[in-house]
Amino acid sequence: MNVLMRIDITNAGCNNWINRKVAYDDNLRFSVNPFFIGIPMTQSTPTVSGIKLKRQSKLLEVTFDNGQTYNISCEMLRVFSPSAEVQRHGNPILVTHKKAVNITAIEPVGHYAVKIVFDDGHDTGLYSWQVLYNLCSNQAELWQQYLARLRAEKGSREPLIDMNIKYS
Repeated sequence: MNVLMRIDITNAGCNNWINRKVAYDDNLRFSVNPFFIGIPMTQSTPTVSGIKLKRQSKLLEVTFDNGQTYNISCEMLRVFSPSAEVQRHGNPILVTHKKAVNITAIEPVGHYAVKIVFDDGHDTGLYSWQVLYNLCSNQAELWQQYLARLRAEKGSREPLIDMNIKYS
């Protein structure tokens, strides 16, 4: 059966809905591709049942079919992007200066992931349900590891300052 998946994007108190058709099985669960970049999805990995973007607070609320709901920052999603650009085939780069980053679009990909488009132009990460669940359920530990790496490499979360230079 096909139903509409509602992705709620909240902006300054206004709700805008993006509706996408996705396939569900008879138990109203997403039909999920069991593999993401060669990583098998286990039977215990829950699937996403709802996504709500809170633009003002720069949080993504992710609800899984096991009833768990998490709020994860746009910054964390950006610095832990599963894209090849960030992950570098198992040797991830340190992504800095993303404290103010926000999400501009969320696009369903098949029945197993979403593509998140950030306002800094980054749009190549596909966040499978497994990747989202791992980030959400381990965010405290992952965030502390990120902050420790920032300190060790003298990086900063603060956004870069835009400068207009005029040549005469």
